[in-house]
Amino acid sequence: MRRKGLKTKVMAAVLSASMAMGVCPATAFAAPEEGEAVVEEEAVDAGAEDAEEETTEAAEAAAAEEEADAEKAIEEKETEEVQTEDVEAEEEVLDQQAAGEEEEYKYVYAPLTWAEYWASENVYLSGSDLNASSDEPDSRDETDKGAFDAISRATTNHGLHRGSYQCTAVAELRDGTKLAIAYYPDEKERTKVVLTDGTEFTYTTYKTGGKEQPTDLVHYTVIGLKYVPVKVASADYEAFKAAYPGVVENGSLLQGGFSEGTLSGYTDYVADVTENTNGLKTAVKSGDGFTFTARETGTDSGIEGTALKKAENINVVVRKVENEDPSSKDATIGTYGEFMRVDLTGDGYGALGAAMQAVEWTYYGDDSTYATPLRTFGTKFAADNWMHKSMGIQLGLTESLRCELPAGTDGTGYWKVTVYALGYEDYTFTFKADKNNVKGDAAETVDTTKLQAVVDKASKLKKEDYTAATWSDFEVELEEAKDMLANAKTQAAVNEAITHLEAAMEALVTSNGLPFNDVTGNSGWRYEAVKYVYENGIMNGINPTRRFAPDDTLTREMFATMIYRIAGSPAATYNGKFADVPDGNYFSVPISWANAKGIINGHSDTGLFGRGENIRREDLVTIMYRYAQMKGISTSARADLSKFDDAAEVSGYAAPAVQWAVANGIITGRSNTGLLDPSGNATRIEAAAIIQRFLQKFGK
Repeated sequence: MRRKGLKTKVMAAVLSASMAMGVCPATAFAAPEEGEAVVEEEAVDAGAEDAEEETTEAAEAAAAEEEADAEKAIEEKETEEVQTEDVEAEEEVLDQQAAGEEEEYKYVYAPLTWAEYWASENVYLSGSDLNASSDEPDSRDETDKGAFDAISRATTNHGLHRGSYQCTAVAELRDGTKLAIAYYPDEKERTKVVLTDGTEFTYTTYKTGGKEQPTDLVHYTVIGLKYVPVKVASADYEAFKAAYPGVVENGSLLQGGFSEGTLSGYTDYVADVTENTNGLKTAVKSGDGFTFTARETGTDSGIEGTALKKAENINVVVRKVENEDPSSKDATIGTYGEFMRVDLTGDGYGALGAAMQAVEWTYYGDDSTYATPLRTFGTKFAADNWMHKSMGIQLGLTESLRCELPAGTDGTGYWKVTVYALGYEDYTFTFKADKNNVKGDAAETVDTTKLQAVVDKASKLKKEDYTAATWSDFEVELEEAKDMLANAKTQAAVNEAITHLEAAMEALVTSNGLPFNDVTGNSGWRYEAVKYVYENGIMNGINPTRRFAPDDTLTREMFATMIYRIAGSPAATYNGKFADVPDGNYFSVPISWANAKGIINGHSDTGLFGRGENIRREDLVTIMYRYAQMKGISTSARADLSKFDDAAEVSGYAAPAVQWAVANGIITGRSNTGLLDPSGNATRIEAAAIIQRFLQKFGK
């Protein structure tokens, strides 16, 4: 308590109070002159003396009372002064305590190994060594069955770039150099990386079989998580920084990832760890090292200027072991050695996947109330968890030192899964597993026929026909598919390789400016025909794909729609003439219009249009012939068809049209046989070429 200056304050208060009450201390008066006092005393008689005595007594009593009041006022004033000083002193102590609290701890991000992260989270461990490894391979011949040791990966499996989002990923070169990867700055260039110290590095490459390979990179290791929010005592902070060189202080940047598809890397997050940051752990000095407490649930994101996010638009898909269709992509358990798998899909999975750090599974057995857990499992990214640029987040449980089901249970029953992610609220979901959601150890027959066919098809594609970015993604999937062919142990893994490769082929973007991934090159009659009908709004691709499907057959309703577009899509109404042409479809009005103009008729024997039927080559030419007549274009030219070996196969009704088309160079015979093939099904590319030649000769 502060008492400095109290005496001075009290004395001043006494004087002030006395003057205010009309009471003055004796020292305030001068002594009377002696002569004056004597004369007054002689003049006073006895009665006056008595009265004077009474008056004096009364005055003395009043003065005593006034003096008591003054003393009371002084005491009250002193008490008030002391109380004020006590409050000030208490506030000063609180301020000092608050300042001390702020200085007592540092809040930072720190890189933790898997073992350090899970040590205090009450998760299962077989044995006592959190860092224990296992030499037993899984179904992908990868040694993922250890505890919480580091994960080593070859460069063609799992993708180094995805490990760099939230994990400490270290690449090892052939000369022994180790590179701590921060992020990839260019989505088109996988060999250029930015390291955690801010420097850039580019892997040297060489070509083999037409493919560039990184020569320096042998493999990479996923050690743990690089951005765990940590509270550490200020007194221990220097030792902590020395033990964890990757510490990121508040105000510094957080960086990671590789932008591709739905996944986005980040380079400009600013650290802002507080005591309320979600997932905060406390570092505890223990001998020469540190241990970490269990994570705490908080309300802050740990990222400057950003509120804690909530995962939204997520679909939870619990995968199955068996499926009626053995090639179904739903039969995916066991793809990476897991015995149980849940996928997160939907529009919101990409953001969560890029921020995903750790995943916890809790098994409740038959407890549908989720009140009494039987066992909780911690997992590791690249061993149990993964995400794809377009096909969702894959969460799995691998039978290992970190995951063994309790005795007497088989994995069926109730589960709770929680995803921990940077800057996110904890994302939790529950599900009930049956026997079809848990993969056993029984041997299975694996069929790679379809995978081989897809690989053969993909291998025929040429790099120069596609953009660099999409080709790079395709190459990765093709190499993984080839690896799968050489080491296929589960049907689930084979099926997933098929799905991924087909998706990569579908995503290819041609370098010729066309939006179709199956029309390559920038010259030749096929390219020119597709380019012409696409740019003139006559033909589009096959919805919802990005394919033109040039060699697919053409249906009658498709060609009716093309003729309608050639005519400029004139105003017309649905007439309902054909029972197999309902209203409301893209072809309904075009067919009604073409029929009304005498361009297309239905089948005379059924009265139906023939919706869904492939259109024959001679019928396609006949329709073009009638369209020319409708437009007033001369159709008198005729060609001798005898040069075609199959001329006699042309139907009588179609002969004039075929002769006219040959005479005007609209058809020249099939490119591979030189035959007219009048009864053969017309393809989409043939229709495109015939339309192009017609319009270039006669116009619309």
